[in-house]
Amino acid sequence: MGYITYGKTRSKRGQVELVPEEERIKVMGTHEKLKTPVEHEVIMERLLKNRMLNPNSRRNIFPLSGLLYCEKCGFRMRFRVGENKKQGQHWSALCYHQYKDGSKCEQRGK
Repeated sequence: MGYITYGKTRSKRGQVELVPEEERIKVMGTHEKLKTPVEHEVIMERLLKNRMLNPNSRRNIFPLSGLLYCEKCGFRMRFRVGENKKQGQHWSALCYHQYKDGSKCEQRGK
C-alpha cells in the first residue's frame, strides 16, 4: 500500500522475536503502491480462511477435503489413509463428530 516498515523483528541472545506493531517504524515510501486498502482487506480475509483449513488439504493431499459432509449429523467428514495387503493403499472419509451428551455419530465412514 506504499508504506515501508522498519524494525519488525529484533534479536536477543540469538532468539528472534517480533516487535509489537506500535513500536515499528512505518513511513510512506516513494515507490509505486502495489495494492489498495480494499485489495489488502480481501487478501487478509483469504489468508485467515487458509489458516482455518487443515494443512494437508492446503497441500492438496486430499482433494475432497471440506466438501464431504456426514449424511446423519451434517458435520464435515475427515480423511484417513489406510493400507492392507489385498487392496493396497485406500482412503476413507470418517465422521468424528461427538454430540454434547458424549455420544458419537453413528456414521463411521465411507
